[in-house]
Amino acid sequence: MNNEILHIANTALPVTMRCNLKCKHCLEFSPYYGAVEDYDLTDLCKSVDAFFKLIDRVDNFTIAGGEALLYNDLNAVIQKVGEHAKQIGKIIFTTNGTLPMTDELISLLKQTPKIEVNISDYGPALSKMSQDLQKDLSEAEIPFRVFKYYGDNMHYGGWIDFTDHRQRHRTEDELLDIGARCGNRKGGNFIIMPGELYVCFRVIRRIYLGIIPKNEDSCIDLYSSEGIEEKRAQVREILKAPYTPACAYCVGKLSEVEHCQPAIQLSDDENLFDIEQL
Repeated sequence: MNNEILHIANTALPVTMRCNLKCKHCLEFSPYYGAVEDYDLTDLCKSVDAFFKLIDRVDNFTIAGGEALLYNDLNAVIQKVGEHAKQIGKIIFTTNGTLPMTDELISLLKQTPKIEVNISDYGPALSKMSQDLQKDLSEAEIPFRVFKYYGDNMHYGGWIDFTDHRQRHRTEDELLDIGARCGNRKGGNFIIMPGELYVCFRVIRRIYLGIIPKNEDSCIDLYSSEGIEEKRAQVREILKAPYTPACAYCVGKLSEVEHCQPAIQLSDDENLFDIEQL
């Protein structure tokens, strides 16, 4: 038995892939999945419990979407994550600033330990509720941060376009280089999907598109019959791997990569199959 503590930097839990925006360069590729159903609450809660049996501590645990405020059972998910607060450094709730929060949700967030709300502000034309949310959170004394994604001095200089899935890194040295420098690889990052654990949204999308296989190098089955120690060993293997199978098709989350304007909205007549390059 390996008693080494499994401590990772970041984990995200998308509660839905539905979103009321259609961002061309969405990090999670939400618009590209088309009409989707929300994830089952029981499945999400079971996945959260399974995750925290594998991971001893995570610095930042993010509840996200799509747009998480669209999820009907959001409060129950927040409560479930809060049950594991002792294993979490900070619980982050993200929203795009387009929708209000109910009084019930604000009350719950105020009671949730280690909570921080992150508002992605895309400017008054899109994030129309950003100022109201900031006011409500301030009055409730709930910690929050606003990430400005419009005008000058945008957070991180804007977004990165990950829609080009063509293979670009072919040699071992190239793969080692991109894996070592990618911001998504530093400290350990995971995405919890119902019953499964992935290292990033690009891995999820490229499996969906059939570009890379779904195997133990890219996905951990949270519901498999394998024992906890076997799954923890798989987590360690993925964490110590110098790169992922998807890295060969990625520009990487790098500050020097050309950034793009955030939240460009897809028009109704744009063909999504023409945007993603395979």
